[in-house]
Amino acid sequence: MGVAPDHQVAEAVDAPLAFVHRELAEGDLWFVSNPTAAPMVREISFRVAGRAPDLYDAQSGDVTPLACRVEGARTIVTLDMARHGSALVVFRRKTDKQQYAPAPLTAGQVQTLADGWTVQFQPGRGAPSGTLPARLGSFTDSQDPGTRYFSGTATYTRTLSVPSLARGRRMVLDLGDVREIAEVVVNGRTLRTLWMPPYRLDVTDALRRGRNTLSVKVTNLWVNRLIGDAQPNAVKITTTYLPTYRPDAPLRPSGLIGPVLLTQTGAR
Repeated sequence: MGVAPDHQVAEAVDAPLAFVHRELAEGDLWFVSNPTAAPMVREISFRVAGRAPDLYDAQSGDVTPLACRVEGARTIVTLDMARHGSALVVFRRKTDKQQYAPAPLTAGQVQTLADGWTVQFQPGRGAPSGTLPARLGSFTDSQDPGTRYFSGTATYTRTLSVPSLARGRRMVLDLGDVREIAEVVVNGRTLRTLWMPPYRLDVTDALRRGRNTLSVKVTNLWVNRLIGDAQPNAVKITTTYLPTYRPDAPLRPSGLIGPVLLTQTGAR
């Protein structure tokens, strides 16, 4: 019938992306979902032309122009999809350009925040009390049963030194791998709760030149505590009406696993 595909994914054999397309009064919108546990970068051809694509961030409200090229009546965009991530690609802005490439972000100084952390565990959950030195990684790597089986909120804290920023530069905090959600606090100011990868946010406005305090409140699932309570002779922390996990059930990675990076970025 001569109807072109609504969308096409390059290397579609190994890219099971899911799509929903909605026609807007002033353009088109595609919701793209990555249902896999692996990040992927894919080139996607959309059945639209004459309008520039923007990436809408449903968490922050940010709108970012996307690089693209036009081939006939189609617009080709490259999407960087996080594991189990999604994207809102919106074509609203009219354009007659056949190709668009926004100024790339350039990375400046990068601080690796691997050492100098302390941690405080939520009380009453079986973990050690007080402020303890901490290493980034899963709670399940610990030899201490209270830490290995901990489920709840753990607050990681450290100080860091920040130089002055050149005009137009921004500071981006990347927490790496987090299990499962993280509330970020900088100098006592709560910024955002990150609940999905990438666990990354702009912290520029909360930083000051010189010494700063960074806190990350990480909350994990309660599976590990249930497994801990099932261990022989364990003092139970939780109560369930029916047995849930066996003592030999696999533990879930938990905590601030990292690596944690603080990067200066800016347009070229």
